[in-house]
Amino acid sequence: MLNILKRAAGFGKPDLIPDEEFASAMDAFQVQPEPTILDRSASVVSDFLSHARAEKVRLETEIATRQERLRQTVVAIEAFEPVLAKLDDGYDPADDAKKSYDLAAETKRKRGDRHFRKPALAAAE
Repeated sequence: MLNILKRAAGFGKPDLIPDEEFASAMDAFQVQPEPTILDRSASVVSDFLSHARAEKVRLETEIATRQERLRQTVVAIEAFEPVLAKLDDGYDPADDAKKSYDLAAETKRKRGDRHFRKPALAAAE
């Protein structure tokens, strides 16, 4: 091998001719073989699995987030459906005020209060 290097590199010129140390270093240098089709296939499958696993984690996180949003939406629907039913039945502010006053008066009577105001609606009548 040294003779081939001497001929190729130096063409007989003494300062360009490789020495024995260079030749042994070149012999120790290992050339990596080209990857085989199995190596390339393994690399492609490994890359695919890496991307698929990352996508799985992303989707699991997105599903968890959307499930929480769904839970919150269901809670909101359950909270407001009864309100809509009452509003659809019609809202009478005077009736609501009378019921609120009657409830407050009853609570004060149970508590032992002796004085409470008459509702403005009853006083006007």
